Amino acid sequence: MAYGQYPRDDSYNSELRERMVNSALKWRLLLQIDSEEKKTGIMWGDVVRIYFWIHEDDLQALRFDRVICEMQCG
Repeated sequence: MAYGQYPRDDSYNSELRERMVNSALKWRLLLQIDSEEKKTGIMWGDVVRIYFWIHEDDLQALRFDRVICEMQCG
């Protein structure tokens, strides 16, 4: 949805859902950083993990300015 700018309301449309799934399969995990306070002294919030994702087309073109960062709390 982030890369293709698909509205959430349209996810019930089976044709659009298939396009969204196919698009999602083209995302690659570029970097994952975990909170490891004991090992590294790094702790974000409540055991947060930070993920950096890149679309395979952007990776191939070296378009790192289009990386998306996502934080998840454990």
